[in-house]
Amino acid sequence: NTNSATLVLYINGTGEASATYNCAGITGRTTSITAETKLERKWGILWLDVDGAEWVETISSDYLIKTHRFQLTKTGTYRATTKFTVSGTGGSNDSIKCTSQYVYE
Repeated sequence: NTNSATLVLYINGTGEASATYNCAGITGRTTSITAETKLERKWGILWLDVDGAEWVETISSDYLIKTHRFQLTKTGTYRATTKFTVSGTGGSNDSIKCTSQYVYE
């Protein structure tokens, strides 16, 4: 059901984080794509969720592209994670996880 999936996290100089992802299904086979995205900040060896930085997007199509933006208040190492669930006629659902990391100083 899935052709490709990518995720890129970028943080600009004013602390605005942007997580951009795209997921391409297979034309004529993929019927829907759900993307669950969250932003985390590293604290020691742990990754902690950033409050308010979680999004869910669903589309009844074979292609999904989206950018989510969030204003950060602290420097540090951040990670975005997107879990794609791709449904279609090509068997059971595909589950794909993408991550992207960025250091904001």
